[in-house]
Amino acid sequence: MSTIFKLRRDTAANWSSNNPTLAEGELGYDKTNVYLKIGDGTTAWNSLGQFTQSEESITDFIGGTVTGNTETFITVTYDDSDNTLDFVVPVLDEDNLATNSATHLATQQSIKAYVDAQVTAQDLDTAGDSGTGSVDLDSQSLTISGTANEITTVASNQGITIGLPDNVTIAGNLTVAGTQTTVSSTTVNVADPMLSLATNNGSADAVDIGFYGLYDTSGSQDLYSGLFRDATDKKWKIFKDNQAVPTTTVNTSGTGYAVGTLVADIEGDITGSIAGATANMTGLVTYGSLSDGTITVTAFVDEDNMSSNSATLIPTQQSVKAYVDAQVTAQDLDIQTDDTALSIDLDSDTLGIGGSTGINTTVSGNNVHISVDFKDEDNMASNSATHAATQQSIKAYVDAQVTAQDLDFQGDSGGALSIDLDSETLDIAGGTGVTTTGSGNTLTVAIGQPVATSDNVQFANVVATGNLTVNGTTTTINTTNTTVTDSLVEYGTGTSGTPTNDAGIVIERGDAANAFIGFDESADKFTVGTGTFTGASTGNLSITTGTLVANIEGATVSTTGNITVGGTVDGRDVAADGTKLDTVETNADVTDATNVEAAGAVMESGANASAKIPAGTTAQRDGSPSAGFLRWNTTIPRAEIYTGSEWSLVGGGNSTKQVAWEHESVLASGENYAMEDGNNAISAGPITIDSNSSFTVGSGSTWAVV
Repeated sequence: MSTIFKLRRDTAANWSSNNPTLAEGELGYDKTNVYLKIGDGTTAWNSLGQFTQSEESITDFIGGTVTGNTETFITVTYDDSDNTLDFVVPVLDEDNLATNSATHLATQQSIKAYVDAQVTAQDLDTAGDSGTGSVDLDSQSLTISGTANEITTVASNQGITIGLPDNVTIAGNLTVAGTQTTVSSTTVNVADPMLSLATNNGSADAVDIGFYGLYDTSGSQDLYSGLFRDATDKKWKIFKDNQAVPTTTVNTSGTGYAVGTLVADIEGDITGSIAGATANMTGLVTYGSLSDGTITVTAFVDEDNMSSNSATLIPTQQSVKAYVDAQVTAQDLDIQTDDTALSIDLDSDTLGIGGSTGINTTVSGNNVHISVDFKDEDNMASNSATHAATQQSIKAYVDAQVTAQDLDFQGDSGGALSIDLDSETLDIAGGTGVTTTGSGNTLTVAIGQPVATSDNVQFANVVATGNLTVNGTTTTINTTNTTVTDSLVEYGTGTSGTPTNDAGIVIERGDAANAFIGFDESADKFTVGTGTFTGASTGNLSITTGTLVANIEGATVSTTGNITVGGTVDGRDVAADGTKLDTVETNADVTDATNVEAAGAVMESGANASAKIPAGTTAQRDGSPSAGFLRWNTTIPRAEIYTGSEWSLVGGGNSTKQVAWEHESVLASGENYAMEDGNNAISAGPITIDSNSSFTVGSGSTWAVV
């Protein structure tokens, strides 16, 4: 493991102007004058003396400092004999992590092996209403399936939604074990010819059996009416106006409870009351008694003198006529006016009916006509309490009153309006896609088309202020122009797993091949081209590559064909430069295939020109180089040459005949230097390593600064 030490550093000017106080033992490096100062915790920089020590004292100081201040899991040992620091991190490589140590780190390989083993060994056990199963979490997936027309399942990301379809069909029996089943449909169709109620009432007779409905005649009070079998007296009853909602029994003492009316043709025995304008019966009606609630009739009787004088017998027509005829001959008609009592012998006297003020009487045949004085005033000015108004005057007066009345109304917009009921007509007009039709006293408002979820609905101008969700298979837009406010349009919404459908825009082109702009999944690339596909096509489209006219920007442009340029590239005339390149290639015996890589080994002439040589990391060295091969090693980074047996660094221009060997004293900002493993290095100090740079000592390597 390699470690980089960096010292606090700055220029001489900054050190002097800031004049900081270094902590005790803290090192500070003057990059301008190339010297160190060591702080004592109290003396400012400008007053500190320069640090001059031998290599041994420096390494001993650094060694003691590092070994005395290590982090968790790191052990540092300083070897004074060779001035080296050994950093040790305890690591265990156990696939089963059996040691279970809290003082060691695990290798990446052992962690992977342990986790893979745990996941592979786990199963997810499942159990349904019937049957059990298990899912191998390492190799299998749990599938939750619905039943056609009964249950649907939809998986999205980490969730599974289980629900009912819009139309549910139960293929078997449906059992509801709750306390209440609510059906909110408009129409309920039952195919069974017999409807079974109270199926759990087999062990007792304690609940009423029947059905009821809810209604409200006042707008403020719920009322209930229905037909039921009363468990108390074992009789079927019709009831109405009960304010108490029926439960397991009908509260016959509930507020408003009343016996309902049955209008029907009845066959069989009747016990109870019969009410109605007409009761049509065929055959023999046998009864014990007939009653209207006040009078009870027990039988019919045929007595001309009505001698029985019974309150429970009904006389025949013949006996009634005989009795009346006998009584009329012997009876008087007694009359009592407001102030006089009279008696008319019906057999010999005549009753006279005369008129009074405002009343006239006339006789015609057997009829007595009584007429009343009327007033015919259109404005009812007399306001008389002793005259009757004519129909004409009533109509005129009422029409006048109606003429003065208006109907006030207001819509969602347009403000308050009014209609003169005598002269104007209220017109209820349909808006876009809405029609109104009047017939008799009925006004029908419709949108002119069905609106079921499976129908195709068409509108003219529609503005949806919320979200618009279309669940059909095709959405057709026949507008001249389509504008979208959204900055991003998503295609293939809901795609999961490995995509298989090409996605993009298909342009219909009549007799010519359709155009495609989008992403080709089989090529994993954006593609522009043509083909016989349509907007309804799916899967891997057959696309003939088309031509894209555009300005192209990119760090790298890859092409599998030829590039034809009609102008310049980066301001250079490609055709002219190509001729020059051909000349260089011929004279220099350089071929593109063997010696020019990608952009080529660029060689320029002139005093300010330079040559580009191949560059790469240490790991990317040529596997079979020849002596004299030259390259730039980006790992070091330095130029290196192959001697025939190994790669050797290229010197900085000095030779062994010179009195000195020069090298840089500053590792500039952003530069990194890495020694090869097993090599040693020596530098003449002081060496400055910028804060944005690093110097890496290779494994088994030593770097000495003298």
